[in-house]
Amino acid sequence: MKAFVLIFSLAMFLAFPARANPFLSLQCDITFKNLCTENGCESERVSTEYIVIDIQSSAYNLCSTNKIKCQRVQIHETKMSGAFFVVKFGGNSYIKIAHIDSSLVNLARLSFVEVRDNMLGVVTSFGKCHKL
Repeated sequence: MKAFVLIFSLAMFLAFPARANPFLSLQCDITFKNLCTENGCESERVSTEYIVIDIQSSAYNLCSTNKIKCQRVQIHETKMSGAFFVVKFGGNSYIKIAHIDSSLVNLARLSFVEVRDNMLGVVTSFGKCHKL
């Protein structure tokens, strides 16, 4: 197991040098979304929302296909964490984007999970990103 972790870490280091950020500008299309509160959860299979992340201007934008404006939120932190690029924004919200493909753990490059706090509820979204 130690050998696997060492090889995986080395591969990540070589694939993504510290000076390069392949996630400077992304659009993430939401394909499934849950909204959970103390009263239960509601699911939405196909969402009309999408996310635009602009690292250079520290902006996380939640957009809707039927509205002209996007809701802009300041990005607080970005970091690489194992196989993921993590963007923290808003109160306690984050989006975690895979930066590798791995059939071993059923992981597709640029797939994501987003967790957003909403008052006393939480929105969890899943989907796929692409570079802008």
